[in-house]
Amino acid sequence: MARLPRYAIKNQPQHIIQRGRNGQQIFFEEQDYQYFYDCLEAAAYNYNLKIHAYVLMPSHVHLLATPGDTDSISRTTQSIGRNYVQYFNECTGGSGTIWEGRYRATVVDSKNYLLTCSRYIELSPVRGGLVKKPADYRWSSYAHKTCAGRRWS
Repeated sequence: MARLPRYAIKNQPQHIIQRGRNGQQIFFEEQDYQYFYDCLEAAAYNYNLKIHAYVLMPSHVHLLATPGDTDSISRTTQSIGRNYVQYFNECTGGSGTIWEGRYRATVVDSKNYLLTCSRYIELSPVRGGLVKKPADYRWSSYAHKTCAGRRWS
């Protein structure tokens, strides 16, 4: 069966989710999170994807992003797939994909939902029991908004 086409709407925010295959963990150590973050930052810059909110959870990733081009999301996720998956497999001795199918993306159509979606993403570590306060989780935009050195808005 052929894949259904994706909505590729330039300048329209989308909530993007990428999960580990069968719920498997995709990050084990700080260096894994950092490598993924670096891949994401470079790909988002190269393919004109503006990141508004993100969280890197042990088994999945959430992004709230606005594509500057119709192929910004797909090219960014492909780049991460080429780089992070290779890194992950080298570190774990695995092979093949680590993802549960293609990424999922939902168009965010109102400014009110944009804030709601951002809050949902940034509170994921609290809901997942990883931290008590969102500021305590290093791998989210909540933490990035409270510390210097990160470049996204």
